[in-house]
Amino acid sequence: MEKKRVKAKNSLSLEASSNKRILYLITIMVIGFNLRPAITSVGPLLGTIRDQIGLENWSAGTITSLPLIAAAPWIQ
Repeated sequence: MEKKRVKAKNSLSLEASSNKRILYLITIMVIGFNLRPAITSVGPLLGTIRDQIGLENWSAGTITSLPLIAAAPWIQ
């Protein structure tokens, strides 16, 4: 009888950890979809940004790498 209780408890704990993993995966995907526009929106606007601020081509190219550099400390 005691073994059945332990087995049931273990199966519930495995099920809960599986649900947590799925929730973490979904959360990471939603955050990734939310951050994607910040990374991809700089390129199409680069000409406008360069002209309005008066940047040279090399400095405008550096702007495109800023979102990736800002995200780098969080990626391990």
